[in-house]
Amino acid sequence: MAIVKVPQIIKMMRAKSGEGINLVSVTLELFAISAAWAYGQGHKFPFSAYGETIFMAFQTVSIAFLVCVYSDQLARGLAYLSVYVGLMGFLLSPSAPLGLLAILQAGNIFTVSVSKLIQAVTNYRNSSTGQLSVITVYMLLFGSTARIFTSVQETGDTMVVLTYIVAALCNAIIASQFIYYWSSSSGSNVNASKKNL
Repeated sequence: MAIVKVPQIIKMMRAKSGEGINLVSVTLELFAISAAWAYGQGHKFPFSAYGETIFMAFQTVSIAFLVCVYSDQLARGLAYLSVYVGLMGFLLSPSAPLGLLAILQAGNIFTVSVSKLIQAVTNYRNSSTGQLSVITVYMLLFGSTARIFTSVQETGDTMVVLTYIVAALCNAIIASQFIYYWSSSSGSNVNASKKNL
């Protein structure tokens, strides 16, 4: 899971495009990942219980930055990075109250579901998965499913486990869209070929 979003970053950089990637969805996902990071560190869980969120946060903020850059909004991307670094500086510091971290983690269930559903709606409206990486989406699906069981063993924290259950269900929706839109486009190509004969 530590490099799960690298294929997404590579795909965007090769295409020099963030087409079809919803920045609001990415931001909500970044919020959820960052809250899990701060919550895990603040509660001194074993590093294996939250360590991957550090890598995922860096990758997700990179995706958000690339969406801005490829939309010709470099200044917005730099501002986005600056605000994020400032917020994380606070959330990871001893000044961040554990009660606040618990509230943020509790909100993750809602945030994760809204984030994924926004992207699913964007895919539906575009009738395409755009620049989303199929590798990343399926790695997220399998990773979030596996994390349900590892979170039960490593943390026993109900909020963390529920967050991964919701993430797995929402990732399954987006993963199924890859199958649906791939099948649809394959069918369209076959029909178009028949018309050309």
